[in-house]
Amino acid sequence: MSKVNALFFVTVFLLSSFCVLCQRKTEKKSGKKEILNFNLPEGSKCGHQGYNGTCVSAFRCLSVLTGIKLGYYSPLCTFKDDVPIVCCTDCELMDDIRSATFIPELGIFYRNRGRLSDRKCLQYLEDLPYSCKNSEPALDYDVDRPINLPDVAENNCKKLFGFGSWSGVDGVDAGRGEFPHMALLGYGEDLASAQYHCGGSIISEKYILTAGHCISSVLLGPVKYVALGILKRTDPSELWQRYDVKTIIPHPEYKSPSKYHDIALLEVEEEIEFDETVLPACLNTDKHEFFEEVSNDFFFKKVRNAFKAEKFDAYATGWGRLGYNQRLADTLQKVHLEKYTDDECSQLYQVHRHMDRGFDNATQMCYGDYKGFADTCSGDSGGPLQVSIRANVFDCQFKVVGVVSSGNPCGTKGGAGLYTRVEHYVPWIESIVWPDEKP
Repeated sequence: MSKVNALFFVTVFLLSSFCVLCQRKTEKKSGKKEILNFNLPEGSKCGHQGYNGTCVSAFRCLSVLTGIKLGYYSPLCTFKDDVPIVCCTDCELMDDIRSATFIPELGIFYRNRGRLSDRKCLQYLEDLPYSCKNSEPALDYDVDRPINLPDVAENNCKKLFGFGSWSGVDGVDAGRGEFPHMALLGYGEDLASAQYHCGGSIISEKYILTAGHCISSVLLGPVKYVALGILKRTDPSELWQRYDVKTIIPHPEYKSPSKYHDIALLEVEEEIEFDETVLPACLNTDKHEFFEEVSNDFFFKKVRNAFKAEKFDAYATGWGRLGYNQRLADTLQKVHLEKYTDDECSQLYQVHRHMDRGFDNATQMCYGDYKGFADTCSGDSGGPLQVSIRANVFDCQFKVVGVVSSGNPCGTKGGAGLYTRVEHYVPWIESIVWPDEKP
């Protein structure tokens, strides 16, 4: 059972329990809030706190969802087949709010009927300590009127408003905890002598997304360790979360040294301990929007194609070399990159022995810097190409749109690196990372 559905079953239980006590309309007494019971049939007109409403199923009233977490209960009209019928004073009624969730610091989000990856992304946002949740609450409310501001009476009903949208070389130092999904991969005989080269992205409690060519090193053998929670290679040991690699899973069509299908998953031995500096990223599923629009007025503004990689500049991050033949970065680097067209990518990556079909726009993409030298470099392989997901006015999570794969010599003006297109591989990833859940 999902946490959202479980939450509603708890709500039904609570309302059912309180109903026994609510044989008449009550108000606050001695500072204790009780549920109002209007004893009205479904469809009846009702009113509460100066607003007009209608007695409808609790599953059609969005204020019920916000009230669950704020300690506020919509007045009870009656029950229908054990489902509470409440006095809903919202201006718009929903078809069913059981697929919605309310995060007080960020607002109301409605899960679409999209992929498992998207649902997992929202679940992680709800459950884990992303930095945006340390902000002031997105809703300004008191316990008597816990609704999105501005609270206006339009046709004398509650109208809910949204507050935002979900929207290498020549790089700069990242901040601590800025990219909490970053992983650094280790190779070698033992942990004490391990050397760390490729990057990766945390995508679940036990899996790291990386490049196929990062699963082993010619000199050091297969990848054995994953380091999380660090900003610098020289960070003190207490800041490192180290995990042993249990299973290496390259994509079944990846054949080294080919550049096609250059993607892999690493399963770690123990579940990852999430905290403010270690958190999963989301996967790009190439949907038009991350969450469906619930209402033109109260839901977060719809941004069509918000996560289509073709429409966005992106950031690549890694501890790779700071330039051609230069040293490896000590501090995690972030570099802003621009999307190149498929035709431009085809010109940059033509047929050769490791790409016998040339650039494949279905499984690859390229990003770079038209006017400058921004690029990924040796040692950045396997790391993410990402766009930020914004909630309210804060960068909240990151959506991985590509995996650093290959490229021409880094630091070439106007050049672009080659990235594995994540969206193409989401069904394969989901089948391994979440095998028991519906896609």
